[in-house]
Amino acid sequence: MGFYCTSSIEVVKKDEKICVTFYSDHRDHNLDFNSQVHMTLPKSEQDKIAGMITQGIEHDIILDRVRESAGSNRMSFLEKKDIDNICVRYGLNKTHSRHSDDSTSVRLIVKEMQDANEVLYFKDQGDVDSDNPEIPSKEFVLGFMKGGQELIFSTQMKSCDKIQVCMDSTHCISQYSGFQLTTLMILTDLNKGFPVAFLISSSVNTSILKAFLNSVKKRMGQVRAYTFMSDDDPVFRNAWDATMGRDMNLPVKYINCSWHTDRSFRKNIASKISAPFMEKLSVYQMVRVLMDEQEENEFHKQCKGFLSYMLEAGFERFHDYFKENYLCENRIQLWPQCYPVKVAGYGNELFEKCMANLNLQFQLCMTTSKETVYTLSAAGILRRFINFPTTPQETELKQQECRTQ
Repeated sequence: MGFYCTSSIEVVKKDEKICVTFYSDHRDHNLDFNSQVHMTLPKSEQDKIAGMITQGIEHDIILDRVRESAGSNRMSFLEKKDIDNICVRYGLNKTHSRHSDDSTSVRLIVKEMQDANEVLYFKDQGDVDSDNPEIPSKEFVLGFMKGGQELIFSTQMKSCDKIQVCMDSTHCISQYSGFQLTTLMILTDLNKGFPVAFLISSSVNTSILKAFLNSVKKRMGQVRAYTFMSDDDPVFRNAWDATMGRDMNLPVKYINCSWHTDRSFRKNIASKISAPFMEKLSVYQMVRVLMDEQEENEFHKQCKGFLSYMLEAGFERFHDYFKENYLCENRIQLWPQCYPVKVAGYGNELFEKCMANLNLQFQLCMTTSKETVYTLSAAGILRRFINFPTTPQETELKQQECRTQ
């Protein structure tokens, strides 16, 4: 190649001992990506990054700042793993990790949250809750509400007689399989979906949700829900009806999340219809037309034609599934736009946008340790949903938007 680089590692074994000599200086060649990306960060740069971490600057922002100002040296290839290594090397991860054992660390974090009055409900694995004996001892359940969440929730309850509520669960929130994040969200007077409480549990069922919602009720009082949106699973509606709706004279308008409904249609069309892809696509397009129909009379007319077509095409399995699950008396008003649009208006779309944001944020944590899920800063999550007006003019504009939607 015409040159010889002096950077190398020399290993000598002598008298059952191993001596290692590292020559760090490079000579007579340019450092390209493949060589720089594996080089150690300079000590001065590590100190600089450690200083940014101690200031509370988010890791993503640190990455952007360092890469923009790095030029073509090793710092331009900075990765999140580099920052994580610096946190460990400088002992900066103590605010996130209380103990090397995840289970012990989680208990310590929960204790801190309890001291701050942020825990709504907690049952550790192996414990038995005498107040909720129907929850198996193997389950882990943690419901919590940060101070900022409680403030906005209480303010909204005082300013609005009736609230639009949404509940949804996110899977795969950590490397430990089975754990789910359930979010309780409300629609604010500025037409912003806002998560007011979180539930982290090893499974989601009616018993666990009832215990969580009862703890919310104990903290906040009776929540007068005007509409309640969730996915196809009835456990959310059953739990809400058993806790918040029990003492209410005002009937709650239950609505299915259109994203979950659409996913359920696609899944069952694929599994219950034996036909070429284009025929399945045609069926899906028909179902979407039914979902998006705005007129109630036209919806019922199209439903009859759709069911007749299913039988004529030989798609009896999907015909029966669709009729039994979506056209029965207690479910027909949950999913088509001709029903919820009269009540929820723009709320359905706003909730779904916010839930999509939450799903993305928590799935970014799915490869991290279990305790990362419990230590997510509420401020870091909630600021993605808050859009407070900063001037009187902006306040008036937002209030006008809310009145017209």
